Amino acid sequence: MKYLAQCVKKYGLILLLFTTHSAFADAIGSPDYLQLIWKDTQSILQGINNIPSYLSDITEMAQSWLKPDDSSATANNQSLFNTLGQAPNPNLGFTAQLTKNFLSGGTNASLPADANDYSFTTLIGSPLQKPDPRQSSANPPNPIQNYIQNASGSNLTFTPPVKGLLGANALALKQYQGLYSTVAAIQSYNNYILNAFNGELNQENTMSSLVSQATDSGWLTQVAAQELGKVLREILLYDSQSYVLLTRLYQTEQRQLAATAMTNSLLIALNQGIAQIASRQAMGPAA
Repeated sequence: MKYLAQCVKKYGLILLLFTTHSAFADAIGSPDYLQLIWKDTQSILQGINNIPSYLSDITEMAQSWLKPDDSSATANNQSLFNTLGQAPNPNLGFTAQLTKNFLSGGTNASLPADANDYSFTTLIGSPLQKPDPRQSSANPPNPIQNYIQNASGSNLTFTPPVKGLLGANALALKQYQGLYSTVAAIQSYNNYILNAFNGELNQENTMSSLVSQATDSGWLTQVAAQELGKVLREILLYDSQSYVLLTRLYQTEQRQLAATAMTNSLLIALNQGIAQIASRQAMGPAA
């Protein structure tokens, strides 16, 4: 403040001199550049006089960043986010019970030894039977691999078409060749998708931990109370993870699109017989 006072005194004297010279310049008809200098100097001095007000505003802004957030909106959102994080997950117990009812034929009969090969819960780490009754055998099977084989259609057997077979119907052989090729390609893709899904389940615990932290009321309270710099860093961390998840979501949508295209191809292949019948009727002898 002492420095500002000295500046005001010093520049105030300069302002007085400029005012005197300005009046003298007007009297003798000199150019008015001295008046322009005087106006610029006056505006500078006014800005200097406002420095204490600017410093006060900056200090108030910095202190507001360091203060805890006690607004009602933040408190309400903490409760809502916590509730969202505790959204109900699929009831695996109910799902397993429905599968058991199906595999037992709707009765209370015991499950078959290979029940784990038919249940989706096996793929997500919750098989119907723990331990698998076949584990005691000399060559225990892999229930996850068996389920993927069943779900992907790889257990469906198709006789490979034989080209150049004597006496074969050329059109029927060509149609069967197309059906076999389409089914084989779709089975391969199904195996890839289900195996990739099984691999991503290994990261489920990490995802659950991040979701639990992001929606935990204690962590939200900590965010509202700690310094803004720490909050900004945590936001950047979660933003980077959001980019990773969005990339995976984009990849999943691409896989779904490919699966839809393959479903359409399979429907076309299965309808070749109907198309052949319609073609014969259309090209048959005229009535």
